[in-house]
Parts: sequence; C-alpha cells; structure tokens
Amino acid sequence: MESLTVQEAAHDNAAGYWRAQARALGLQTRSAASWVAVRCAGNGPDSHRVVVTRPYPDAAALAAELAALHREWGNGPLCVEDAYGRLDLAPYGFEAALPQAVMVREPDRTVSCPAPPASAAAASAAAACVAAASAAGAVAGKSYESRGFRESRGFRGFRGFRGFRDPGESRDPGESREAIAVREALDADGLAIVERTVVEGFPLPGRLPWRRAALLPPALLDQPGLRFWEVRRDGAAAGACVSYDDGVSVGLYWVTTLPEHRFRGLARALLETVIAAHPGRPAVLTATLQGEPLYRRLGFTERALSRWWRSQAAPTGAGR
Repeated sequence: MESLTVQEAAHDNAAGYWRAQARALGLQTRSAASWVAVRCAGNGPDSHRVVVTRPYPDAAALAAELAALHREWGNGPLCVEDAYGRLDLAPYGFEAALPQAVMVREPDRTVSCPAPPASAAAASAAAACVAAASAAGAVAGKSYESRGFRESRGFRGFRGFRGFRDPGESRDPGESREAIAVREALDADGLAIVERTVVEGFPLPGRLPWRRAALLPPALLDQPGLRFWEVRRDGAAAGACVSYDDGVSVGLYWVTTLPEHRFRGLARALLETVIAAHPGRPAVLTATLQGEPLYRRLGFTERALSRWWRSQAAPTGAGR
C-alpha cells in the first residue's frame, strides 16, 4: 500500500472530488502517473480539470503531455492545478493565476462516523455521530453544546446545529446576538440552497444568474463522501461549502459567505461544524487570499503553493 505524504493526500482528495463529480455526471476521466483529468461536458462555463497529484521528473515533458490532452479534448477551456509549482504552460497559451496555499489541519481525535446517509435511519445515525464528535471536543477541544449549539431537526432536507454567534466575533461590539444554524443538505431542495449560495457568494460570473442544478445537480447527493453544507444567520441563507471524505482526508470546497453576512463568525461556525462531522480525518483545502487568515486561526497550516493554469482554447501547435 502506498505511503502518502499529507501533501499527496491533499492532492488525491482534490482528484477524488473531481472524479466523484465525473461519476455523477457521466463525464470522461483519465489518469496518469502524476495527474488525474476530468473532461467537462462542453456545453457551459465548465473547464476540463487536471489535478497534478505526484511529483514529476520532467516538467517540460509533462507540460507537453497536458497540452496534447487539451488538443484532444479541445471542446472547452482547461484548468491545471499544479501544487508542485514547476510547470510552465505559458508556451501553450495558458495563463497562470496567483499561487494559492494548500493547507492541512490535523485531526484532534478519532471518532468513527457512517458514510453520508441513504435512508432516514442512516441519517439519524449520522446526525448522532456528528453530535458525539462535537461532545468529544473534536474541534479545538470544545463541544458545540458548550458554545450554545443544539442539534436541529426542524428543517426539511437538512440536519445540523443551531446556536448563537459570540458577540466578540462581530466587528461592531454593540450588535446583539444572532442565531446561527449550520445544516447539512440531504435532498435536492437543500442542495439548491447550497448551490445558489456558492454561485452568488464567490461569485461565479459564468453561473449568473443562478440556475438550479447547473453547478450542483442532485445526482451528486448519491456520491459516497460528498456532503453539502449551509450556514444561516437569523434564518437567512448566509454561507455554504462542500466536503469530500475519501477515506484518508476530508477536503473542503466552495467555502463562501454572502457579502452581506461576512465578518460575523459564520464561516468559522460553518467550518468547525464540517470538521467535527469528519473526526479523525485531516482536513485539506486550497485557500484563497481572503480565506487564508481564517483557516490559520482554525489550525490549518500551509504545506504547498498551488499554481493554477488556465487556457480558454486548446493549443494548435507544439508550443513555442
């Protein structure tokens, strides 16, 4: 069995996340010794995706290999995630984004939880497990109960915790306490709320105006390891994220808060709940500049810098 570094486990989680989407949507995938690729449907704003998962001995050869893949799949743009930072895809018409930190948070303690529920009985067991993880102090040694959170079952399509924001997390010390609810979406209606929050929170210009099931179709609910989360402030949708547990680590994706709800501790409450729901797993993510300070406060540390390359059109030649 391959012995993974934490960095490689993070890259494998990203590759597994895209593979799970490919399975749900019937998309083509391809794998090589150092990368995994998913071919987009080619009928919207999606890009083909390549995740570089292992060190590569010859950066120039890999760049040529990926450019050839793009020529073959040339019905859409291509995005390459290179956490090893040695690729130069500019000769093939790619543009590089600013590097982003690949960050990891080691688990506090291990609690065994079931996979995402496929039935009401499984949902009840999984909710109990989340509560047990919180009571065990799976996040920063504090339970949700000690912070005023209680398990909530009163919303169709969700399960989660409700509570109140610590007034000290607000930038306005005079603000009153606000109810915060963090929930997991369990059906298509709940998933649609998560999807809309992600599209409008980032925002994703190619997805605006939001169209239901264009980014997160209900078929994703049946994929093992994928879970979808929402945080509400005083009953209003305020933030969301997606988690993917591949059995080794849990990846956090699409973490966002709507602009009118930022700087109120909601993202922290959301991420603490998600981490508590996956006890015993390292948590991994690729951080934006805006999110990185929060992730560090939650115990994440930088393990690599990922360079993302994007090309709108497939190269026609062999590069310059």
